[in-house]
Amino acid sequence: MSYATSADITIYTGIAADVLPADIDRLITRASEMMDDITPVSIDPNNAAHLAAAKKAVCAQVEFWLEVGEDRDISGPVEEYTASKVTIKNGQGSNRIAPAYLAPRARRALLKAGLLYAGAGVK
Repeated sequence: MSYATSADITIYTGIAADVLPADIDRLITRASEMMDDITPVSIDPNNAAHLAAAKKAVCAQVEFWLEVGEDRDISGPVEEYTASKVTIKNGQGSNRIAPAYLAPRARRALLKAGLLYAGAGVK
């Protein structure tokens, strides 16, 4: 289920519809899938607050990808970096860490709606 439309992206970002990338619907679908994957609780399609948060998060994620490039999520984190005498490796090839870059604004939208916290119930 896609939580936003290209019209929503236009309103959220202020980018004119004719300037959005040709594959905007694919980006929206990918961002919607990401929201489903990243939330420990299900986004309730009958809950207006959940849907509003999911739409805002998808718009924020797409805006993030338009700014920094979607390839950042596809290629993953930096493979290796060195600071003085310390070298950090994140793996190579099939051993490379899978990326999960949730845009900060998307995270805030989901967090406010309680969609990033599964919680522990008390009986």
